[in-house]
Amino acid sequence: MSGDATASAPPPLPKGWDRCHVWMERKRRYCRQLPFAKGEKLCGNHRHLILSSSSSSLELKPDSETSQAATSSSQRKRIPCPIDPSHWIFEDKAAKHIEKCPTNKKRKRQQEEPYFQENINCGGFGSLGYVDDRKLINDTTPSCCRQRAIVPSSLSSSKCNADLATETVEWANALARRVLEVHQSIFRPQDSSCSSMRDIKNLTAAEIHDALPFCDLSRPELDSGIAQAFESHHIKSGGARHVPQIASLLGHLRAMNVLPSRTIRDNDQSSRAKSSNKRPLVLVEMGAGRGMFGLAAASVANASNDGKVNLIMVERTGSRSKADTAFRNIPKDADISYMKVDGVQWSRCSCDLAHVNLPLVLQREEFRDAKIVVIAKHLCGAGTDLALKSLSSIQTKIDACIFATCCHGVCDWNQYVGRDYLRTAVENTRDVISEPDHPSQCSEKFSFGSAEFDLLRRWCAACSPGIDVEKQTREWRASDSAPSLDDVSDHPIGIPDNSSCTDNHNVTSVSSVVKSLNLTCGMQGLGRACQRLIDFGRLEYLRHHIFPDTPSTVNLSHYIAPDVSPQNAILSACKSEVVNDNDGSEQT
Repeated sequence: MSGDATASAPPPLPKGWDRCHVWMERKRRYCRQLPFAKGEKLCGNHRHLILSSSSSSLELKPDSETSQAATSSSQRKRIPCPIDPSHWIFEDKAAKHIEKCPTNKKRKRQQEEPYFQENINCGGFGSLGYVDDRKLINDTTPSCCRQRAIVPSSLSSSKCNADLATETVEWANALARRVLEVHQSIFRPQDSSCSSMRDIKNLTAAEIHDALPFCDLSRPELDSGIAQAFESHHIKSGGARHVPQIASLLGHLRAMNVLPSRTIRDNDQSSRAKSSNKRPLVLVEMGAGRGMFGLAAASVANASNDGKVNLIMVERTGSRSKADTAFRNIPKDADISYMKVDGVQWSRCSCDLAHVNLPLVLQREEFRDAKIVVIAKHLCGAGTDLALKSLSSIQTKIDACIFATCCHGVCDWNQYVGRDYLRTAVENTRDVISEPDHPSQCSEKFSFGSAEFDLLRRWCAACSPGIDVEKQTREWRASDSAPSLDDVSDHPIGIPDNSSCTDNHNVTSVSSVVKSLNLTCGMQGLGRACQRLIDFGRLEYLRHHIFPDTPSTVNLSHYIAPDVSPQNAILSACKSEVVNDNDGSEQT
């Protein structure tokens, strides 16, 4: 007990500390917000905590306790804002705050935009699978156990729970085996090395990663100017890791002839005359965030030809709009040999991807004959599916698209666009387990639905090296809050499990399954295979529903080395006529 108390005791306040005095245990630091008023020790978000005059510091209480912390009659209770829980308000002023809440005002402004149509891109694509309205032991009961897992209201025995736990382990193990076999059969069809359980166990993480082609299309003679161009335009790229990622993505755009293969300093008069006759280019960046990738792509295209370049950044929040600042404040001495920001026609569409109606965004007369290219860099989880679904209404107008996917752990079965394709791939795969050892497993058809997808989603979080997924899952589940971008280097990696913490989550965790099957690939290998299968469903959706009737090229590949970013997969698609129409330019 004493050891626990010592471990949780906050350190002394830093010398000269003029910020909030609340110690945040999960982040292991003091809150850095300014005090609410002069002479106070707490910021506005922490004033609801009970003040202690005998202590020089305060410890942040868990969220489940903070709502009941202010019990003194002299203090007013603070609660999370019902519109935006990221900030706190006084409970007795909730009604008044909602009227003036900035998030609520912004939401109303978005709903008044002509391109806003509520939930137009929701629902994903394909059948949701099995539906059982009867009472189950828990919401994540595996499909193979659903018929036997019905619990009579008058009966709940330990034997029933034990049998279910055993079946759950077998179900999770069977799914893991199928994931690895399906992954190899899709991405390594010429390799017949996964015909037995021994072959599955011996698969390495490197073999799983290398099953996807590596296509780093950056060109040193061109892309060495990215860092210099960002610096001359006073643009912060977001970190050294982002420069090579942007360079490779630009290379993929060149390969699809979206960007010319020469810079302005290499162009002669004849090539520039040809470029002036090109169709206008419209880049639509989905989930743009700061908009740095769209800024780079549009500026490089603008520096390479005389045609009009338009950039539309679609983003839900629009916070930290660094690209907007770069467009507004162009230095006079900026180096335009690689990037030419001046002249790019840009706009920001502030709307959730679930609600954006792209035909209305692109209804301008100048876009009628334009080359429309949709791009996204690290569009998190279900955001990729919402973006892909939004393309269905403009499929005849799209010339090309690239999506660098990430954060598969926050995907949603209800929004996933590849349900039918992933289900078919998994259900039609023969289980490599031997029949004499497990006859029951071979006698029943393996069904794939929301519970199985939820397991894939959870296992995806193990892909990133150096991350203790199980520990982060337990911590974030206990704190009842989503991970913050401040807690990790790039995107949230460990993803909380479903809210119901049962034994099923322990026996189906990625570490338990890897240990049970003795998989050589480890958690990272299994997690990466799950990621690629989720992307495979999206790839097939692109192939059959966005580019169905025209000759096209649709690919899934790695665009950057995993040591630069473990989230290194890219979905790319373009019409064949776009690739062939190269105006004599060199192809990568």
